[in-house]
This record gives sequence, structure tokens and C-alpha cells, in this order.
Amino acid sequence: MRASFLPGREATVEDRLADLAMHRMDITHGAVLESGCVYIIPLLEGLALRHRTSAMGNPKSSTGRLDIFTRLITDYGTEFDRVREGYRGPLYAEVSPAHVQCAGEEGLAPVAVCASAAATRRPPTRPCAACSRRSNWSART
Repeated sequence: MRASFLPGREATVEDRLADLAMHRMDITHGAVLESGCVYIIPLLEGLALRHRTSAMGNPKSSTGRLDIFTRLITDYGTEFDRVREGYRGPLYAEVSPAHVQCAGEEGLAPVAVCASAAATRRPPTRPCAACSRRSNWSART
């Protein structure tokens, strides 16, 4: 991808990728992500949130240390890192290495997701303690 995007209220991420993607690559056995590029990576997990339950995404700390920009995207999403109440569907990570190439492979977690059931309709404003789990992103020089 040349730039970031949100699918908007009328489209899925796959719909938008069909229009915007430059090419697809398989990262099942590992891949090198080039700096300055934007990659949309389907996550192995999806969500099936209940009524009055929303969620938020949070970049893993290792991605920040390596200067890799990550955000969570959902189908019909209008905000990055926010999962609307009652969402059922796949999750995607937008990954963009800023200054160095990075190596990633299937099973690595660039984004953590925390759900919150609350009396209000607003998603959580900060990540939960579980979001600090380790990931294994590595820089390549």
C-alpha cells in the first residue's frame, strides 16, 4: 500500500484492498517488510463482541522500540484502534516500518486488543494490563 486507509461505514477491509492494494505477499514462513511502506496484515484472531462491549487496539511495546508504526483496522471501521460495540468480524493490523526493514512471520502480534463491557457506549480509553505481552518483531539492517 502507498498510504494508510480506513474502510469506512460502507466497506470491508478486503473490499478496500481490492481497490488499493499494489500486491499481496505471503508471510506464513516469514517476510521482510520494507521501511516506508504500509502493509495490511490479517490477524489470526477475529472478534465477536457482545452488546455493550467494545474494544481497542494498542501497539505492542516492541514495535515502538523498533520504530514500527502499527494500528488496528476493522471492517466498516471509521477510527483506527477502536472496535465498535458488538463488532463481529476479522481484525487487521496496519504495519509500517519507519526507518529500518523488519522481519515478521505468522503468529507474531504487532497489536494487542482489549475488550471492555461498560455502562457507557464509549470504547476503553487505555489498554489493559494484558496488552503488555511480548511480541517477537525484529529489526533487520
